[in-house]
Amino acid sequence: MERTLNRKGDDNDQNISAFDIQTYEMIPTKKGKFLLMFQGYTYSQQHQTRNYYCSKKDSGCKARLKLDCNGKILPTSFIQHLHPPPKYVVMPKGQYVKFTVPKIIDILSPRLQISVHNVTNGKAVDLDWRIYFLEDGYWKHLGMFHEESCMQGETEIRQSPEHCSALQRTPSSVQIPLHQWNILSCLAILINFDSTKSDVIQNLPVRCLKALTCFLPGHKYQFITSQMGKQLILIGGYTFSKPVTGNIWVCSTKNPACKAKLRLDSHQNIVQLYNEHPHRSRYRFFNGIYYRV
Repeated sequence: MERTLNRKGDDNDQNISAFDIQTYEMIPTKKGKFLLMFQGYTYSQQHQTRNYYCSKKDSGCKARLKLDCNGKILPTSFIQHLHPPPKYVVMPKGQYVKFTVPKIIDILSPRLQISVHNVTNGKAVDLDWRIYFLEDGYWKHLGMFHEESCMQGETEIRQSPEHCSALQRTPSSVQIPLHQWNILSCLAILINFDSTKSDVIQNLPVRCLKALTCFLPGHKYQFITSQMGKQLILIGGYTFSKPVTGNIWVCSTKNPACKAKLRLDSHQNIVQLYNEHPHRSRYRFFNGIYYRV
């Protein structure tokens, strides 16, 4: 649903940008309501009034819009935001795809929530994708665990997707270069964690995507021995201690607030890593030697 605003050059108009014609759109939400999108920002309606407030008003943004009885944006609207606009991409069939990267990702189940707003039928659907970021801009070695076809174990993918039968049905025409967002239709999604590259998502076939957990071995680390004689993994200045059972190593500080963890495969490769800590690292690297500080 599209509206057009004709700007008549009101001297009191200090907030609306100087365009002869401005448009806004109404995009549906999962709850059956609509968001007003104007200049890339979204606004939610205040009850049944003609007042619209920035969708991030709970975060302190004071931007707001008001429509007149004809559905036009009043020039007294305030459109100065305290944040960049959300990342929406318009699909060829009129769908809006929004990217939301969570601040904290559990590396054992990393996910990127993507909401698809279909303007045509007024419905909004959430697609749950699992992600892992690229190393040095490309996939050196990838093992994947598919929720349908590979439930019994991990499947290695090296030079081509032929190693995984689940990916043989993936049309090559939808694959995007691996240094950008790499989307595999219907069965897999391999995403560079750099969310600034969402422009190439326009080639995404939204209709049938399923979830994968992607593993990327090859992180550099070393084993060290603690003062108590225990074996630790040192990576990025942080240490991880071995569990009594299993192969998931956790931050050696045992800080309840620290969720950092990693997992090794049978060949001692790190296949999962979450190395975000709410505390400083205990080790510093100097002249080829790690020192505890």
